[in-house]
Amino acid sequence: DRDALDRILTQASVEMPHLELLEEVIAPLMRWLGDGWHAGKLRIAHEHLCSMTVRAFLERLRRSINRNGDGPRIVITTTAGQQHEMGALLTTLVAAMEGWNDLYFGPNMPAADIAKAAVASKANAVAISATLTGEEGIVYQEILHLKECLPQDIALICGGPGLALLHDKIKQLGAWYSEDLRSFQDNLVKLRV
Repeated sequence: DRDALDRILTQASVEMPHLELLEEVIAPLMRWLGDGWHAGKLRIAHEHLCSMTVRAFLERLRRSINRNGDGPRIVITTTAGQQHEMGALLTTLVAAMEGWNDLYFGPNMPAADIAKAAVASKANAVAISATLTGEEGIVYQEILHLKECLPQDIALICGGPGLALLHDKIKQLGAWYSEDLRSFQDNLVKLRV
């Protein structure tokens, strides 16, 4: 029931702080949805309808956050081959809450194009999200390529369940690792200093 889900999310956004809403409602809902689909308990139609409803809600919520036009700029996306964008969408909200001007490019963006977009937009940082586990090697190669393409003055922040096993390697590259939305928020605060 798309309308009921939208009403529940809207009511929760009124009653809860935004970060709490993202961490305690949206993220667990999306994990439950993905797990149910993988287990065959939910049909792809359920997954698509719920995902699209949540995506539309997040877009409305993002537009409602007052941002400072003079704030730092961040490019947010997923690397090539990563089709699941919900983690990246959640990070756009956290960035907006912290006063960053986000440029969200959707999922599945090649490393060289991410770097070019960051340079062209004069971004201070790039954030990438990887949701799916089991593809760590492929994602890590994209991160390596991205790090090579980015100027050193543009910070790279990596996060999501698909990168949990790579957090030490990511830090060794000189990139920032965010294990969850709260640590992403902390990293954004540190980068502004």
